Amino acid sequence: MFTYFYLRLLPVGVFLDSPTGFTVDAKSIAPKGEGKVRAIVTSPSGQRTESLVKNNNDGTYDVLYTPYEQGRAVYVKWEMYD
Repeated sequence: MFTYFYLRLLPVGVFLDSPTGFTVDAKSIAPKGEGKVRAIVTSPSGQRTESLVKNNNDGTYDVLYTPYEQGRAVYVKWEMYD
């Protein structure tokens, strides 16, 4: 299992209660999208937010989450496992 931490800085914030997302590029680790990825998204105050991960089968993964508080940073822990 590989574990990575990611800090996503937002330019001006987010629309609250509106789904948003980002793409994780893991091609250097899993060029064909092998394995599964779990993303743990944490809000600026430290609260975990549920997320959905879609494997694009090309080494990238789309992560979708809904922010419930305003802030410029979102912390993401993502894990890749078999």
